[in-house]
Amino acid sequence: SKLYNDYQWSLDCLKLTTRNPRAGWALPPARIDGAMRRRKQQSRQSSASNCAVAGGWMLLVVSICLVQQCTAQDAFLQDQLPLKIVVTTPTAIAAGTADGGAITLTGRQAITAVFSRPVIAFGSDWGSKKLPDNLVPFNLSCNIPGRLRWVTTNIARFDPSVEWPTDLDCTFNWNKGLVAYDGAPLQLDGLQPSAQLETRPISFSVTSVDSQASVDATDSQWSASLGLPDDNLPEVPPDGNITLSFTYPVDLSQLATALKVAGPGAGNRAVTVSPCSTPALPPIILGAQGTTPAHSLQVNSTCAMLKIFPALLPATAAVLRLPAGSHYSALAGPVGKDTDMPVYGLRRFRIPLLPDFQDPAGKENIYKGVKYRRLTLWLPHGLASNTQLSSIKPLISICAFTTPFVKDGFCLEQSFILSRPTKGTLIMEVPALFPKQRYRVSVKADADVKDAFGLPLQPSSNAWWTMEYDPAFDGPSVSQVALLEGSDSPALSWPWVSRGRAEEGVTKAQAWHVAVPTQGSSNSGMTRALAAMAYSYAGIGSDAFEAADDTIIRNSSSAPLFHSLKLSGKPGVSFIGACCRSVQWPTPRQVFASNLLVVQSNLQAAFVEQGGRVIAWVTTSLGESQPVSGATVQIYKSSYGQDFAAQGPSCKTSTDGTCTLDLTANGTASDGSTKSALVTAAGQGPLVIPTLPVSSESGDGSDYLGAIVLDRQIVKPGDSLHITAYIQRRRGSQLEVAKDLSSVILQISPALGALDLSGTTRINVNVNATFGSAHHIIPIPSNATAASYNLQLYTPSKLSIPDANSGNGAIPLGLAVIPSLVIGDTADGVVQPKPPNQVPETPGSYVTNVEFTVADPRPPTAALTLSAPNWVKPNGTVQITVQAKSYIGSDLSGTNITIDWNAAKTSGTLELETNGTGAATARVELGKLPAINVSDVGDQLTVKATWIGPTREPIFQTKTVRIADGPIRVELARTLITDLPGMMFGVRADTFSNDDNSPIAGVSVDVSLEAANGTARLTNCSTVQLATLSKQQCSIKSADPTAAVNCQLLLPCMGDFVLKGCTGSDRSRSCSAPIQLGHNETWWQAAPWSWAPETVLMADKSNVTAGGEVVFTVQNPWWGQTSGLLVWGNAVKRVSKMLPQVPHGVSTVTISSIGDECRGSCRVALILAVSRPSPGSTAATAAAAQTDAFTTITKNVWPLNIEVRIPKSNCGSCGAATNAASFAAMGLQESGLPDVPISKLFDPLVPRTVTAELTLQGQEPESLSVNVTVKGQTQTPDGLAVLVPKSDKGSITVDVRDAGGKPMPGAEVTLLVVDKAFLDLMPYALQNVSKTIAPDFTAYFNIQDLNQFRVTQSAINATFTTLQRRLLKLDPWLPADTQVIPSTSGYYQGFRDTPPQAAAVDVRDSLYLAGYTTAITPLPYKSCAEWGRPCPLLNGRLVDSTASEAIFSNISEGPLAAASFAAPMAPPAAAVPKPGSNTASKALGSNPSAEANSAGADAAAAPGAELRTQQDFKVTVLFTVLKAAADGAATIAFTAPDNLGQFVVRAYAAVPTPAVPEGILYGAAERVLVVRRTLSLTPSLPRQVRVGDNFTAGVLVESPGITKGVNVTLTATLLTPSNNSSKALALNGPDSVTVTLTPDDIQQEVRFSFRARVIGTQNITFEATSSDDMAADRVQLSVPVLGKQGAVWVATSFAVRGSNDSNRASRIEGLELPRAENGSGQLSLVAGVGYLPAIQGTYDALVRQGLNTYQDCPAGDNAVALSVIPSMLALYRPGATPAASYLSQKQLDTTAKALQVAAVTLTDATYGLLAVEPKCLYPWSKGPARADIFLNAWATWLVSQMKPAGAGSSSNSSSGNKTAGSASNYDATFATRWSALAAATKSWRQATGSQIAADAVAARAAQPPQEYNGLETLSWARLVLGADWVPQDVSPEVQVRLYFTQVCM
Repeated sequence: SKLYNDYQWSLDCLKLTTRNPRAGWALPPARIDGAMRRRKQQSRQSSASNCAVAGGWMLLVVSICLVQQCTAQDAFLQDQLPLKIVVTTPTAIAAGTADGGAITLTGRQAITAVFSRPVIAFGSDWGSKKLPDNLVPFNLSCNIPGRLRWVTTNIARFDPSVEWPTDLDCTFNWNKGLVAYDGAPLQLDGLQPSAQLETRPISFSVTSVDSQASVDATDSQWSASLGLPDDNLPEVPPDGNITLSFTYPVDLSQLATALKVAGPGAGNRAVTVSPCSTPALPPIILGAQGTTPAHSLQVNSTCAMLKIFPALLPATAAVLRLPAGSHYSALAGPVGKDTDMPVYGLRRFRIPLLPDFQDPAGKENIYKGVKYRRLTLWLPHGLASNTQLSSIKPLISICAFTTPFVKDGFCLEQSFILSRPTKGTLIMEVPALFPKQRYRVSVKADADVKDAFGLPLQPSSNAWWTMEYDPAFDGPSVSQVALLEGSDSPALSWPWVSRGRAEEGVTKAQAWHVAVPTQGSSNSGMTRALAAMAYSYAGIGSDAFEAADDTIIRNSSSAPLFHSLKLSGKPGVSFIGACCRSVQWPTPRQVFASNLLVVQSNLQAAFVEQGGRVIAWVTTSLGESQPVSGATVQIYKSSYGQDFAAQGPSCKTSTDGTCTLDLTANGTASDGSTKSALVTAAGQGPLVIPTLPVSSESGDGSDYLGAIVLDRQIVKPGDSLHITAYIQRRRGSQLEVAKDLSSVILQISPALGALDLSGTTRINVNVNATFGSAHHIIPIPSNATAASYNLQLYTPSKLSIPDANSGNGAIPLGLAVIPSLVIGDTADGVVQPKPPNQVPETPGSYVTNVEFTVADPRPPTAALTLSAPNWVKPNGTVQITVQAKSYIGSDLSGTNITIDWNAAKTSGTLELETNGTGAATARVELGKLPAINVSDVGDQLTVKATWIGPTREPIFQTKTVRIADGPIRVELARTLITDLPGMMFGVRADTFSNDDNSPIAGVSVDVSLEAANGTARLTNCSTVQLATLSKQQCSIKSADPTAAVNCQLLLPCMGDFVLKGCTGSDRSRSCSAPIQLGHNETWWQAAPWSWAPETVLMADKSNVTAGGEVVFTVQNPWWGQTSGLLVWGNAVKRVSKMLPQVPHGVSTVTISSIGDECRGSCRVALILAVSRPSPGSTAATAAAAQTDAFTTITKNVWPLNIEVRIPKSNCGSCGAATNAASFAAMGLQESGLPDVPISKLFDPLVPRTVTAELTLQGQEPESLSVNVTVKGQTQTPDGLAVLVPKSDKGSITVDVRDAGGKPMPGAEVTLLVVDKAFLDLMPYALQNVSKTIAPDFTAYFNIQDLNQFRVTQSAINATFTTLQRRLLKLDPWLPADTQVIPSTSGYYQGFRDTPPQAAAVDVRDSLYLAGYTTAITPLPYKSCAEWGRPCPLLNGRLVDSTASEAIFSNISEGPLAAASFAAPMAPPAAAVPKPGSNTASKALGSNPSAEANSAGADAAAAPGAELRTQQDFKVTVLFTVLKAAADGAATIAFTAPDNLGQFVVRAYAAVPTPAVPEGILYGAAERVLVVRRTLSLTPSLPRQVRVGDNFTAGVLVESPGITKGVNVTLTATLLTPSNNSSKALALNGPDSVTVTLTPDDIQQEVRFSFRARVIGTQNITFEATSSDDMAADRVQLSVPVLGKQGAVWVATSFAVRGSNDSNRASRIEGLELPRAENGSGQLSLVAGVGYLPAIQGTYDALVRQGLNTYQDCPAGDNAVALSVIPSMLALYRPGATPAASYLSQKQLDTTAKALQVAAVTLTDATYGLLAVEPKCLYPWSKGPARADIFLNAWATWLVSQMKPAGAGSSSNSSSGNKTAGSASNYDATFATRWSALAAATKSWRQATGSQIAADAVAARAAQPPQEYNGLETLSWARLVLGADWVPQDVSPEVQVRLYFTQVCM
């Protein structure tokens, strides 16, 4: 327990010598011995007394002291602690193997040796250089690539870089001459000097055999390895290619030589070897005598493909052999012994009947075998072409055992039908198969029956059992509610099917009549039924209703039986339930296993919900659709565990059939219940809607809306972020000035300056109440972590905040407060900074947020532009132009640029080389592509250019080219989405420019409908219909809202058609992408019509304005006029309009006088109530005319006595087209049913609800008109103002006007001027404040209709008639499919050319039965392609590679960190101008005096050349707020900054509106200005270099606007440091260069060469002067020079033996220093014992993190850990050591706070220690509901194990640790607060016990009752509560359970 006594270290001596910490080490960076050689005892004791560290310690920083040289004799404690091998891995290297054999190595197993003493010095392996021979601890005789290194000072490890090769026989040898670092020699002490190593032998297997002949013979149903146990497999057909897989990569060229064919069937056979195919390459098919090119075998792979020639004979065996001694890899050893893999010739021909797969002697699981009456038999080789099915059938027989459990009993032969659906399979259809019976299938031999390879048939047989039937007890498959239409005879018979063994307890089905409850009735049968629909688990109790109207009792027979439940037909609904099952919650009882409500009604209803408000619409469903007035809509609420649904709001419909329900009242919308609805109307059956979707109230619920504007989104550490925030209060659908806000809170996450990216920074900012604006400047700490930050805007909370100056204001925990500046008003209207006057408040309501990034990016050194046309024809040519540009004047000629282009069906790569100006061109000629690769109209071509720039950074540009057939793009829209023939639809066209994508209105578009593949495929079209196809065309104008009304088309018949629209002449004709319509008869036969066409709502405009109107076009395809409901609105307001008559066909609907309901956004929904036509109506007659395809049967086909309609033909019910006057010319009848097969579940005339929705954009919020004018000294040719650095002759004027041009005096103008280069780094566009701050009014409707519950009697009849026939006559094992509602997603399912899955009732028996067979032979897997489904394709992707930055260095050894470098990489050279430039007469050779000249004083500046310094360069050079004058303009003088370039001037204006409520109008504008001199310098320097680096710095000189040539001299001057120390850099060449600028060449680059000499920062001045002394520029920049080696950490670890002798060291380590430069830093040594490093690291991390871990709230686990860890650290200190002596100030403060928080803030009298403070996390919360058992138990135990830290006297405290109080004060504080913490553990302990007892009681009370089994939690609790703890006030059962747990523990 006393770690100090057990683990006391003694540091004998560290012999290090130094001059000055800044001067570096005096001794060379070689080995510096530190008491590592044994000395005389007296000398050692003397040194130890001077250098040993007495007492315990936590952190040791090596101080450098000068001591005497130790005597070199025997190593320290060499006799007591000799250098030995402690352990190895594998352990057998040291311990040996049990049998003395070799040691096996596998995978990448490392070889490790642990020595008893250090062999290398600590720090000697700074790099990764090869070990010298004297430090190599062992070697291997086999040359395996890998790395041998010392992982600690005494552990060596060899890691192979590859997996250990196979077949190795290797010798491991110890280095017997190895010595420890201090000279102790290695003593093997009986260890063998070497050990034998080996690896596993290679093996291989056959992965696959490919045979095209076998595939063709079996329709791809062949497998080389699938068969019976006595088959010799894998079989290799004569054309077979064998794929081998090896356990180690083999050299295919060596394998081809080594691999042999052996065995009895080998003969003189040989093999050819080739590489395996890959997904990107086709397989290599070898011929009979095929050979593989030698070059293709120069690969190493674990896969090889081979072919045996001549082919193996049938029924012969051979082996593929790697002979012993053969070589197959350069790394692996030779094969140790023959390695064989058997292969075989063709297997014998037999039907591979599986052996008996049940044991006839046992009765367990014997029936889990065959089901279905179709048995599949596999033909492994197919059949010979002349073998007929009639010749093989007599050879096959099946019989049934009369005594199935007698193995050789009598077997009665059965009849069967044999068919061959594919070449590789036979189907036996056995009508007399019955369940739980045993059968045998036998096949006789016949030499005349042969397979595809000519082999005769051999005998086979097997026996098997049939399975019992799958259980079923079901009625029609309907979810929750079955809605049928009302009839004159409402009595119904509800069919039911039963089969197989009953589910436990489910023995009957019953039906009850459920009456409609009266108003106010709560506990009724209906409310019970609705609750059951909502929560089926709890169910309805089986005794919920009285006597049933009818009951079906499930009998014991397992055969399929059909029943019928008689429903009463009384007004109301019928409840059908299958009974029963057991539930335990909320009470134990029997409930219905399934339940359903059957409703008969001629009502229909639709519900439109948005934001908790529901519009209900009730109409009739028979005859003409009419609204129902006076209908009652009652909402019911079902809650989990409640047997009855509670009544909610209700309403009565008005004359338009609508009423509105507000579910937000009384919290109904958000109470968590399931909402149902019951609709009743006089004289009509009721409607039940089991579930209504209800959303919470829509829209942004915040009381405030805001926008944050930044100066830019990326900011450097040490710079400042400039923020303007705007905020307004929300008032309904409008905004008003937030006059109640005097300040807002800016919160930054994570906290600025937080190393672990945690916590938050909060800042209070004053708000200008007039404009709702707040301005702030946030300084970014220089140590801020580069990361993305979230800046959030909050309103302040309602809490009172103490003033920061009062002395008692506490800053919330975990917050970083920035002492930054805010913007305040001044008299002159210009805003100046002033400090804030209060600490950050607690945030209130969230308003908005924005992201920004802290980083130090390198400005771009180059740019790339990519030009390509916006569109191209499918066979056209894409002309690509790239232009490279250097910002540092690099030579761009000969630059390589890669162009990758990708189209829909092909791709390619082009390599370009730029010309002298950096430009290059390329062409992609689409017209030369193969036809299969040609793109279609509507496709896109993507072009990507990649350039590795002059500083090795990758630069990308991308361009998308649209594939079009002309300059205009045509897009078509339809009013109806359908593929049905004879159904009219309207077409609208929109046209766009392919050049700029802008819309073009009024273009004439020719729309036509054509056959997709010519009329030859339209076999279902009559002559008249084919003739009318050419008439399906029209000419319309683009963007014409009436186009869809005037252009009405239809598909004439079943077939594949294409709809397209074209414009222009033949030469420049542009067409839309073709729209595929229709399906052929085969498609419709596979997927009969079962879904309604989709109605599309078209609007004449996409944007609406207040007071305007919008016209909608709608197509009604149904039988006649119907009623409609139009609902439109936003998140705040909704309006509905009843449409009493929506006629058949196309019509328009107009909304006029649009109001606030469309402010911001407008959602529109059209609902059509389609009813069934009345008997005798025109539509009913037209439909009845098509019932010729049906035969009506009224006799008792099965026990239902319901009319059944059975289709005559396979076409289902194909419509018979009749003529009507309007379509006489086309020969079509549009009002009849479409001429397609119709699903038996789908009634086209059934009542339905049709919906169509769209969203219109509302009017953009009103904005100000803002204009920015910049006045400069000159202007650029394109009109940009130009200013000279530091010139004050510029001005900026901002003019603010309203939308009508009226000046806005008094407007607030926020003005920013930002460096454009930074805005380009992370683009940040001018912000649209009006749009950002506008409320989000987007709304979406939840529309609930009854379509999913609609079921027809004919669908029920068809389903159960088909099911009865199939189960009773075809196959009783078939699924009991009772689907009666058609699929509604047929149009969207699958691929367009692949029909969706049809309902079982619509599938022909033959096709249906084919899907249900049992294979009694092995059967190969069938692929997706063989199932007729498309398979996925493999696509490759181009991978872009990037080049890293580099810097030239003349240091030849040791790794160097790459520096960020803004100039091209080049060897050291003299200063040279840009190639091709004109130079003056000054020589460019070496200049010996250059360095000497640079050492002198700074060069004098030319006249007018003011020095521009780097520290004066700013990103945001202006941030101010102005007030507009009476003319609406605000002007400010502007002084240009030192840095050159382009700057963006941005102005944001805000003006209060005179409207009521008073809001704010916003506007913004920007302008670019240029800052430059007549002669300008732009140097480019690396960010940093290291000593020894050579680099070039490019300096760009330019003089825009010169009219004649001028010579310019550039000079580089190295400035002497202020402390007169050596210059960090030196010039390699001349310091001055002259170039000539001309009007045609206004820019030149000069490069100066430098060398990094010593560590420091070098200031460099570059100066340019013109020959006429008329212009000059001078700029000063700095370059930091770092040491060669960055920060390095090394570590070692070892075991030590505790000793009380402080004069005796048990471990000695050597120390070797890195090759450091003078002044590069210091050496720190950190050492720890036991758990100390882990505890210290955890503590440091917790202190950095702080107490607040979850949303800035104190956390219980952190508080306890921070309170206890100092006590743990005290255990490592000598007794009574003050805490202040080993804890930092921050640690002391954090721990003191943690003690207070844990003991007081987070301790609750009832629930003990809380995980988080509830009031902090959730201010509205009522507090915790339970105790955290684990947290309380863990914390209680932890505190009980510790004592308070710092129990010593203050006299022993460290004098260097000066705090606000003395050390003794801290110790006293700790002691006091620790006592409070210990007292708090009593309530923690009590909460733990109480919560465990409560949990145990709750477990007992659960249904079903449970036992408390939280053993992990309970183990912690027992640790705290003690072994004798027994809970009080609980039942004896709970006490026994917890006592049992106590005993077990």
